[in-house]
Amino acid sequence: MNKLIDLIKQCLPSRFRPRRYPVTDDTFELTTFEGDIEQWLQNYPVCQTNVDIYYNLAELFRRRGEFDKAVSIHQAISLAKLEGHEPFKLAIEIAHDYYSAGVLSHAEEMLVGALDEADDHTSRQAFRLWLAILEKEQDWHRAIELIEKHGTPGSGSLRLANLYCQYAIELEQRGDYAESASLLTKAMRIEGCRALFLSGLWQERHGKQVLAFQHYVAVLKNNPLRADLVVLPLQQLALELGRQAELLALFAELYQRQPSVRFVESVIELCRLSHQPVSESWSAAIRQQAHLGRSTIVSRYWLEQNADCSETTLALVDSVLASADLSTTEHYVCAQCGRAVEKLLWQCPQCEAWETIYSSYELKLSSSSTQSL
Repeated sequence: MNKLIDLIKQCLPSRFRPRRYPVTDDTFELTTFEGDIEQWLQNYPVCQTNVDIYYNLAELFRRRGEFDKAVSIHQAISLAKLEGHEPFKLAIEIAHDYYSAGVLSHAEEMLVGALDEADDHTSRQAFRLWLAILEKEQDWHRAIELIEKHGTPGSGSLRLANLYCQYAIELEQRGDYAESASLLTKAMRIEGCRALFLSGLWQERHGKQVLAFQHYVAVLKNNPLRADLVVLPLQQLALELGRQAELLALFAELYQRQPSVRFVESVIELCRLSHQPVSESWSAAIRQQAHLGRSTIVSRYWLEQNADCSETTLALVDSVLASADLSTTEHYVCAQCGRAVEKLLWQCPQCEAWETIYSSYELKLSSSSTQSL
């Protein structure tokens, strides 16, 4: 039987064979190593001939979540002072081990020298890792300082804008409203919708409805996929400020780019509360959206206008439509990596990108609209 197994192994393509590595007279299988790593390091000290094996072994331990063993190996390689294996690069490897293990303070300690004294490539690696650590620690102030001191001008601007936003929220919670507003102003000068949206919320809370209206409008013009965030507050502000006509014109323009049922719902409410008739163009949009069945508000309005239904019938229709209504089926998706989440997050928990999570409905609608062009 053993001979048969050996024969089968010899016939297997190399990608299916186990990866075994020699260390003097002994061997170990990379995918199943269970030995005492400290004992191995003592018996077989790191040298030029086996250092690649130890790098691979450290990577195995990382994948298995045995970060203490990965740290031991990288420290041993660093202490060996081998030619071609720079201490700063090894410091970054050790920092990665600590970062993966969640020991963030130790990871930071390993990066201090690499950030200031290593070559440009290694320094950039240290910068990116340190910034990820500070984000995980939610130390927004130090993250901003790190970018302002070591970041490349113009790169990662959306990330910096969101760090300003995070720190502005923290400062407002502490009661430092002036500095919070200043940071949001900085963020708005860079890019992204989030700073505009937060500034709109800030202005609204402080009784500056006109500025809030302007910021919410800017969010929609910048990215109509953010309709889920600002359509309702815009509707309320338009009614307060008497700017219904302006908002209806904006929705008509944006509906051509992003035919969202949220715009149609708001048009119905704006016309009803302003005692204005719904225009013919919006009537056509209402009919189309009613047949799609994504909004109880739209479908009910269409039935009221076009069918002789009793309240009992309408209530029955409402209960049937509720299961497909956007308010009950909505979730959020990262446009970059596809991660699905239950509520809006400004940073994806999987790929860690900023401002890439959108309403699944709006994202799918945008994709369909683009493909139809």
